[in-house]
Amino acid sequence: MSSLELLVDCINHGSIKIGEMTFDIWDNLAELLERIPQPEMLEPFRSIFRRLMLGMWKLCQYDKDTQLDVIVNEDHNNDFVRFRTVSVYELLHDVMWIYGELETFQEMFQILLRSDNTWTESESALYIMHIVADELRESQSELIGQLVRTLLSLQDNCHPLVKRSAIKVLHHLSDWINSHQETIDPVIRFMITSLRNDRIKSAAASGIQSICFSCQKKIHISHFEGLFQVLQSAEELGLSNESVIVILKALGCIISHQPADKYESLMSNVVALQVKPLHEVTPYCVVSGSIYATLCSNLYFGPVDNSAAILYLVSIIYDKLVCRSVE
Repeated sequence: MSSLELLVDCINHGSIKIGEMTFDIWDNLAELLERIPQPEMLEPFRSIFRRLMLGMWKLCQYDKDTQLDVIVNEDHNNDFVRFRTVSVYELLHDVMWIYGELETFQEMFQILLRSDNTWTESESALYIMHIVADELRESQSELIGQLVRTLLSLQDNCHPLVKRSAIKVLHHLSDWINSHQETIDPVIRFMITSLRNDRIKSAAASGIQSICFSCQKKIHISHFEGLFQVLQSAEELGLSNESVIVILKALGCIISHQPADKYESLMSNVVALQVKPLHEVTPYCVVSGSIYATLCSNLYFGPVDNSAAILYLVSIIYDKLVCRSVE
């Protein structure tokens, strides 16, 4: 054990380069421990992996002097961003079962609740939580509920990267949110509000899509209005094409589970909004098949119940608004 203690000391040294040199050893050790048939034999190792997890939490903390644009864009050419999003993510995903995903989640939550945290400490705790969130079970519902309420109560003036990591945690808790219908509305409203923040709007768009996909049979039609308003204001909000497509997919999930009497009008509104700019540019000519194919691919919402009907309606509206040949 003394050799493992020394390896943990390398993690706690504070140097990313020194810490990362030990990652292969931890991976190999986890593979060996996985072969142990008696769970009680793992007990002596749990304290070691707890210290490893806390060391990762410290190493994942952003330097307050780092340029915010580099952090926000998660530029993988930046060594620290790559370290967090690749090296740390893969290591913790592979080895934290030894200490326990629930125990890791609980410990990071306690750090998050501390009143004397810096924003870098809180953000790093949320980052670790989002790595293990997928492994939590329904039996941990009370803990998850407390966390969700804490995240939704974040103030508008909290650091944007804390809120971005909070959104990522909610993203990974989408199945739990689906099982607790009362949380769907506040979570979606939280993410729609976050779309107005330039530094976290991409994460918010992805989070909305994840929640809409997981909860598509339970989402209320009122959420369509909120997302449709976002789509109408996409240029004003400065949303990227990728974010707009994500919002379109989220709308598709909502529409596909609406009654037939609402289905066509909702879909018409969405498609017309996307087709209108094309129609203004090319009012007197037939738009090429490649543009039409792109339109359909952007509006194909995946394996939803009415996907065939969606595409059929797209073609009807497209023909009506765009495909007008010169007579």
